[in-house]
Parts: sequence; structure tokens; C-alpha cells
Amino acid sequence: MRLKVFIYLLILSISGFSQNQKVDSMLALLPTVEDTSKVRLLINISTLYWNKNNTQSLVYAKKALELSTEIQFKSGIAGSLSSIGVVSMYDNNTKAGMYNMLKAIEILEELKDSVAINRVKINLGAVYYNDDQFEKSIEIYKSVLKSTDKYVNDFGKSILYNNISLCYIEINQYEKALEMLEKSLVIKNKMNDKRGTATCYSNMGIVYSDIDSLLLAEKYYMKALIIHNEVDNVFGVAHCNLDLAILYLKENRLELAKNQILDAITIIEDNGYMFLLSEAYLTLSE
Repeated sequence: MRLKVFIYLLILSISGFSQNQKVDSMLALLPTVEDTSKVRLLINISTLYWNKNNTQSLVYAKKALELSTEIQFKSGIAGSLSSIGVVSMYDNNTKAGMYNMLKAIEILEELKDSVAINRVKINLGAVYYNDDQFEKSIEIYKSVLKSTDKYVNDFGKSILYNNISLCYIEINQYEKALEMLEKSLVIKNKMNDKRGTATCYSNMGIVYSDIDSLLLAEKYYMKALIIHNEVDNVFGVAHCNLDLAILYLKENRLELAKNQILDAITIIEDNGYMFLLSEAYLTLSE
């Protein structure tokens, strides 16, 4: 067994509100803004709840959709539908995820907003990935890579290469997966993106684990874990601990596997990453 990797998403940003702002501060701003500004804020709040509190995320996305429709703010309608699509994916309703994102793209095409179209396409690729339609996901990601849009910059390309690699992993095309990861890693290092570098290492670990190069797998998982700890990425630490536990289980190093999984469970429960918990307990039971 191994964990299915969580694929990168991009925020459909239609506002000047910072994604680094905390939900509490955004909620405090809500009564002070109106019309399009309120829509933008509602969408940002919705995205900050992605995969942390999907119920709340949906509440704010629907409020944004209702207000956008009322004031005929098409960018807001697209942003709301995109966020609803992501929440639907996380709730394992991929059909609804696809429907809402395709509707968002249709509106953005009317607006000729190529930047937002590509962002939604990246998230649509994630929906196909989670629906096990890996070839379709690769097709979408490659179409974005071919885009002449100047905003498909190095950061965007590094995400696309990473996401394509994960699809190749799922269809056992490991050489192509490593080729994509190397391309992503070059950009991540150039940008000094430590979290992104750690993610690339972790995904390389998955490739080497799948092809039974277990020493290399452990090497890359450990490199990823060190960086995740350095940058205080607790989700990355939890995921790496799970990956290592599964690797040690594969090698019958049961005491090491148990220690890694118990560490992972502590982090998962402390930080509310409940979507990882069933995988963690399944690994522990094995």
C-alpha cells in the first residue's frame, strides 16, 4: 500500500486580499465591505477553509455566489463556482467538482481572463486526478504548460511539472515521473522554495519505493522530512512520517514503522488533518 499523494491546487484570486491573512481577521472585515469587495473576501475565506472545514468553505462560497449573482459580478460567480468545485472534490463528489469548475471556465472564457482560466484548469486537473482519470489530468496540465499566457511563470510551471509527475506515478510511468520531478526541482531550487523542494523529494521517494529502490526511497523521504521540519510545515512532516512508516512496513522494520506512524497520528490529531487519519490507523493496524 501507499498513500495517494495530494496534488497542488491554486487559489482563483480575484482580489487584493492576501491569502496569508488569517480567517479571523477576514471575518472581522466582512461587515465593513460591500458588493464586489465583499464577494472577493467571501471567496478568500472559502479558500482558506479548503480541506480544513469543508462545511464552512461551502457556506462562504455559496454566500459569494448568491451576492455575485445578485450584483451580476461574473468574475465573482466564476470564483465562487471554482471554490465550490474544490470543496466538492474534497467531499469525494468529483462529478459536482467537474461541473462547477467547467461552469467557472465557461464564464472566464467569456471574460477572456486567461490567468484565471489556467488557475481553474489546474484545479480541474486535480479533480480528474482524484477521480483516477490520470490521462485526462495530464492532458489538462500540458495544455496549461503550452499556454502563451505570460502568467504561467516559473512558479506555475513547477506546480504543473509536479502534478504531471504524480499522474505518471499513478499509471506506473516512473521514468517520466522522475523527469517531471527533476524539472520541478530545478525551478524550486532556483526560487529557494524549500517547501516545494521538500515536496519534490517526497514524491521522488514515492517513485523509488514503488520500484523497490528502498534505500533511495528512504534517502529522499528523509531529505523531505528534514526540510519540512526546518520550515515548520507540519502537514509535510505528518505526510512524510506516514510515507516512512509504509516504507518501513514494506521492509518489515516494524518497530521503526510503529514509531513513525504514532508520530504522524499525534500531528494529524493535533492539527485536524482528519482526512489522513484513516490511512494512518490502517497503516498502524497492518
